[in-house]
Amino acid sequence: MEAKKKIDEDVRYFVPGVDKAPGLRAMARRCFADTFGHLFDRESFEQFLDEASGDGGSMSRDLLDSAIEWLTAETGGEIVGYAKLRPCWRPCLIRRKAR
Repeated sequence: MEAKKKIDEDVRYFVPGVDKAPGLRAMARRCFADTFGHLFDRESFEQFLDEASGDGGSMSRDLLDSAIEWLTAETGGEIVGYAKLRPCWRPCLIRRKAR
């Protein structure tokens, strides 16, 4: 019945500001760890999570990047999901231009 209750609650969608970064990073870390944590060595996986969702990690940098669009879902004051859209890029083309 708890899952049904969660579904019935109002969900608020919004573009997150930097003030939402801690909650967004925590939710993303939990979700990613719950989904993929069993597949990797714990120590290297924790290091990856720190680099991705830690304070100052790639997720925090992406939140400040105006080229990346975000939409966050929140219910009961808790972030429960997000979408992050970034422009497509191909590393091989970037390397060629740098030469």
